[in-house]
Amino acid sequence: MQKKTPLSFGQYIFIIYKTQIGIGVLTLPHDLFQISGIDGWIAVIFGWIISLIIGFFIVNTLEKHPDETLYDLLPKYFGKWLGKGILFCWIIYTLYAASYVFMYTVYLIKVWVLPNTSPILLGILFIVPIFQITVRGLPMISRYAELTFLVTIWMYPIILITAHYGMWFNLLPIVKDGWMPIFKSTPTTALSFLGFELIYLLYPHLKNKKQAYKGMFIANTMTAIVLLLVTILSYVRLSEAELSYAIWPTLDLIKLIRFPFLERLEIIFISAYIIILFMTIIPYLYMALSGTSQLIQRSSLKKYALVGILFLWIILLYSPIIGFQPIIYFKKWFANLGLIFAFAFPVLLWLYSKVFLALRKGQVKG
Repeated sequence: MQKKTPLSFGQYIFIIYKTQIGIGVLTLPHDLFQISGIDGWIAVIFGWIISLIIGFFIVNTLEKHPDETLYDLLPKYFGKWLGKGILFCWIIYTLYAASYVFMYTVYLIKVWVLPNTSPILLGILFIVPIFQITVRGLPMISRYAELTFLVTIWMYPIILITAHYGMWFNLLPIVKDGWMPIFKSTPTTALSFLGFELIYLLYPHLKNKKQAYKGMFIANTMTAIVLLLVTILSYVRLSEAELSYAIWPTLDLIKLIRFPFLERLEIIFISAYIIILFMTIIPYLYMALSGTSQLIQRSSLKKYALVGILFLWIILLYSPIIGFQPIIYFKKWFANLGLIFAFAFPVLLWLYSKVFLALRKGQVKG
């Protein structure tokens, strides 16, 4: 069992919220439009409801083991070898998530801000703050989450400026193609809500564990509001042609904003958005490292594992992994893994825990 670092209620909310607010905000309007058209914003509401339900399963499972993380529970529930096998799968999932968002960040900055700069140089610049924050563990990550919220809060009022010129009749008629396209696009929102599964690691550290679900509810609701904001504004401000071909419609919204004293606002927006993307990378990376130290029972090797992962990222930048097709391909894998580990696994674990505890209770009585 790992040493506990107390988390305040606010820190708990901001870690989950800022982990969720990453790449989904930039691409979700386009992804939803391709499946369900202008009604895609309704799928965000369905995704929010589903994430709240799954969050209940996670919290309810952990309530019976208030001082243990998921990594502590797996050997108890499934035995030494099967438990380690599932733990290894979780390490792969969280490491893949961190690696994908890191590569995505490098790709985004190269395309929008520094097209002539080597991806390797960008990667080296990015791994320095990532290392400095991750190596200090949960206390630093929680403070960074609070800082990220404060220094990026100006972004949402900026996006709201585009609402003044929006064609709100674009949203009508609602559900014009029926409910089936909306239901089909709901899994697409999974990528944008990923991050609440961090509760498996954060719960034992929360000071007041009775507020665990409330905190998750607040974080997911904040995420849903932001996703609805950018999705609806994209649909009322951009044309259908732009929504069909624009990979980052949120950034296209920012490009439409003009100030007499400022040009290329999207460059400033993206540069500041790196802070948010780091807040998606770092918690997943820390969760992978925590799982690794649990698997090998050597917490002292966590720092060396971190150095190895960051070095591997730089090596990967030498390959043609930074490009449109690879990023789209890896994004689909990330979304599919998220559906398995963040949405399906908590339900299965909750059901198994009910059976496991019932059987153990029966054995004690017997």
